[in-house]
Amino acid sequence: MKPVLHNQGKTNNLLIVDTLHVLVHSKNYPYETLHSYQAILSTNGILNCTIKSMDGKYFISIKTRRGIETWTSHPIKLNKKHVKYNFTRSSSQAYGKNMIQVEYGKWAFLSGDVNQDGFIDFFDFTLIDKSYMDFIFGFNRSDINGDGNVDLYDKIFIEKFLDLNQDQIVDQLDEKILIKNPHLSIHVKRPMN
Repeated sequence: MKPVLHNQGKTNNLLIVDTLHVLVHSKNYPYETLHSYQAILSTNGILNCTIKSMDGKYFISIKTRRGIETWTSHPIKLNKKHVKYNFTRSSSQAYGKNMIQVEYGKWAFLSGDVNQDGFIDFFDFTLIDKSYMDFIFGFNRSDINGDGNVDLYDKIFIEKFLDLNQDQIVDQLDEKILIKNPHLSIHVKRPMN
């Protein structure tokens, strides 16, 4: 994982990726948020967070600055001193398998929800395109790959997501295709009633 906050000029620490939010939800509909915590994601892929010990099982969701909110696939027990949950080992660790394989046996959260509306879609693509055209550098949600600037690599990243289930070639994916195909989006998947 990249030291995103360092690349974006926010810290000198090369071991930090980003700050994330960990939310604890009721296991029953309407899955009310009971607690919210801030946590640091390290370049080794570990997210440490101190969560209040609670009896019973709860859904956990993770929110990032530019990613799709990701929920645990099932409620987990929080009544132990140390609770470990590994999202990276399989897409089935996330509710609705809402993750992407980044290398064999390693899964990651979906990044690209720049406007944080719960979807990676045309609206995010246009924000990234504008940042790209404006030569944006530093701490910015449009910097999808975390290298410190918004460039062609960030645009291609989103194009690939929007092209996951399509026959179109990534180079041909542009605003006209997205306007004609509004269903081209990836969204938050969470338990429903």
